[in-house]
Amino acid sequence: MSAASKIAIRYIFSKRSFNFITVITSISILGIAAGTAALIAVLSIFNGFQELTVRQITGFDPHIRIVPTKGNIISNPSEITNLAGQIPIAHTAEPLIQSKVVATHSSNMQVFTLYGIGENYFSFINELKKSIIVGEFNFHYGEHRKGIMIGSALADRLGVFAGDVIELVSPKMIEASLQSYSYPKGEQLYVAGIFQTNIKDNDLTTGFVISNTAQNVFSMQNEQANCMDIRLEQFEKADTYASQLRSKLSKDYQVYTWKDLNSDLYQIMQFEKMASFSIIGIIIIIAVFNVLSSLAMTVTEKKQDIAIIKAIGATAKFIRNIYLIEGSLIGLIGTAIGTVAGLIFTFGQIHYKWFAIDGNRYIIDAVPVSVRTADVVLIILFSMFLSFLATIYPARKASKTVVAEAIRGE
Repeated sequence: MSAASKIAIRYIFSKRSFNFITVITSISILGIAAGTAALIAVLSIFNGFQELTVRQITGFDPHIRIVPTKGNIISNPSEITNLAGQIPIAHTAEPLIQSKVVATHSSNMQVFTLYGIGENYFSFINELKKSIIVGEFNFHYGEHRKGIMIGSALADRLGVFAGDVIELVSPKMIEASLQSYSYPKGEQLYVAGIFQTNIKDNDLTTGFVISNTAQNVFSMQNEQANCMDIRLEQFEKADTYASQLRSKLSKDYQVYTWKDLNSDLYQIMQFEKMASFSIIGIIIIIAVFNVLSSLAMTVTEKKQDIAIIKAIGATAKFIRNIYLIEGSLIGLIGTAIGTVAGLIFTFGQIHYKWFAIDGNRYIIDAVPVSVRTADVVLIILFSMFLSFLATIYPARKASKTVVAEAIRGE
């Protein structure tokens, strides 16, 4: 251990009387610890809620969607299916029919997006099967009746229940009725099931039917589709897979990831996380100002000691290092205490669920928490960097101490 380090440690843990400078130093350590712990805890909670939301989104929406650049028809979806299969991380690719329709029931009317899917499409969408709250997961109602599954908010708007009949009118039906000056005749379907995903847009604006029913509603041919939905073994690799697809597909197609399809929500989650980091980081910044104050007062208090050390041969660099080390040690102690406290809280919540939630009323039974190593490292570096910055001014001031003036007490 260097001489500068020994002196710095002695300044922090000296046996002198408990004075004002000691109080400020203690407050600085506690402030840095509190800020560090709060940042780790809050960001971990944000990560937990973000992962919960992403799981719901990726359990319902595709990981990647391919749509035509012009028009809304993919004439030969099998080509894209074969191409997607050449990339190892793809799990499956399915053609999909989707478009806006108008649903009517009694005097109620609502516009929503109707999805026409193949028999195997839902084999990898487990979240929807878990979300059926009324009726059953089925594309038929009874033996020969065409069925539809709709969201709970949409069912509420239409005033329907499982077994009720709704009429779907497509844009082409409306166009044909205007040309013939007649009332549009829609497709009548039975509500087979009602699902609730707890995602407002999905529950209000989404309905599912089997692909041949959708083809009848939209007057499409058997091999045609509006888009291709791809699901991956690991949805986190969607960006990598999408870039590979873009390089292989022609300009006739556009490739969107689940982040693109939910860009507003994803950006809001990222903004909230950054805003929380900035606001709570103020705690550390205030504590760092206390570090600066305590070091500056220590320089004043120890002016004669500094002069004596300089007189016996210490250089300005040596003096400067004493205060750089002292401030850094204060920051390190506070950061270490805060990191341990923050990790104890987060892992305690993960394993023991200290902050529980009524699972009968909500989709989770405790406040979700997820610790990310990158976040913890960033918080530690942020705290240590600010602590180091606070030492620069007092260290420079101490290194410029004039020996003669300091000994005379000027």
